[in-house]
Amino acid sequence: MGAVISSITLKKVKGAISMVNSDIAASRINRLSLGIVQFSNSGATFGAEANSIGSLSAADSSTGQSFTFTKLTSAAVVAADLTNKGVMPQDFEIRIV
Repeated sequence: MGAVISSITLKKVKGAISMVNSDIAASRINRLSLGIVQFSNSGATFGAEANSIGSLSAADSSTGQSFTFTKLTSAAVVAADLTNKGVMPQDFEIRIV
């Protein structure tokens, strides 16, 4: 078993980006609250990677749309959640490996 991240919370501050061009990775991530994410990163991918992610919440900086995903255990689950919530992640990736 590898590293486990229990929880990461980035604050939402009006008019400010909480996350862009950063990566978070562990074998398992229990909870990620990423605040306001700038999905466009000039083509350079960034995001979160784990074998499983218990919950991930964020808001799109360009639209203000907030979303929460739970029980991310496969790439198929991630793809379905993104489609169902209408999230266009551009350069932001949620990788389940």
